[in-house]
Amino acid sequence: IVNNLNANWQFDERTQLGVQYGSRYARTTFDGVAYDGYSDLAGLDLRRDLNRRFDIGAHATVLHSWRTRMAEYAVGIDLGVTLARNVWLSFGYNLTGFNARDF
Repeated sequence: IVNNLNANWQFDERTQLGVQYGSRYARTTFDGVAYDGYSDLAGLDLRRDLNRRFDIGAHATVLHSWRTRMAEYAVGIDLGVTLARNVWLSFGYNLTGFNARDF
């Protein structure tokens, strides 16, 4: 079971804050033994328009596994470009971080 929420707040004409929250409950069986667990991902990103076409942003994310009480963090930057009305593309890079196929 996977759930995801994204919300944005625009502070002024050029600056916005985004909040993400995703959760996952997984249950599986290997060799007759059942395993289950809950994990979630929470993130923030701050974005500022450079001009009408380009923007720059920074993001931070934490991935938390509740059963193992482990957390991994990611921090990065990105550049966005508006290709057409209502068409925006973002290119980003994690300066430090984790890999999570499900998120």
